[in-house]
Amino acid sequence: MTIAGIDIGYGNIKVVSDEITTVFPTIITPAREGGFDVGIGNNVLPIEVNGKQFYVGEDAEKSAFKLDIRYKSWFLEDEYIAFYKKAIFLLKPGFLTIVTGLPVNEYNECRGKLKNRLKIRFQADGNFFNVEDVRVMPQPFGSFYNFVLDHEGNITREKSLTETVGIIDIGYRTTDYILISSGKYTEGEVSGTIDTGIS
Repeated sequence: MTIAGIDIGYGNIKVVSDEITTVFPTIITPAREGGFDVGIGNNVLPIEVNGKQFYVGEDAEKSAFKLDIRYKSWFLEDEYIAFYKKAIFLLKPGFLTIVTGLPVNEYNECRGKLKNRLKIRFQADGNFFNVEDVRVMPQPFGSFYNFVLDHEGNITREKSLTETVGIIDIGYRTTDYILISSGKYTEGEVSGTIDTGIS
């Protein structure tokens, strides 16, 4: 069983497991537009989602036609799953547990939907991938865990688990802020999302 973190951001996709740490750009284009090649080349395999084919990440950078995916709740779209499948391709084939995040203001309403969408199984290049478990958390929680745990998952800042910690997570399109009290997410006005980032 492989456990991996996948952060599908508006600027980059981040993938971390025991075996890899990698980043690729959040760029996507249809594999074909109007029946013609859009300038990618024939040596790149597209990613298929619900009968649609996409080039993703570096494979899409040369395309003249890129899709704009920077809108709220885009994780409900096929393009999001194309990024997700590209990230999974980079992991060791077999059974997987995936940890991912949502913007704070979408977490309560959408985590169940996202969890169900990300439990997928498929074959690619003769390899089988089966996502058996998905854990969804508010996006800034990744920063909190990075702060209190080491690479092996051991607690390195035990005091922070009993204190109140504030985190500001500035992303490509959004900024999340969250208050964590005794290791638990605090809901209400002290946690939320602002639609502005570094882009």
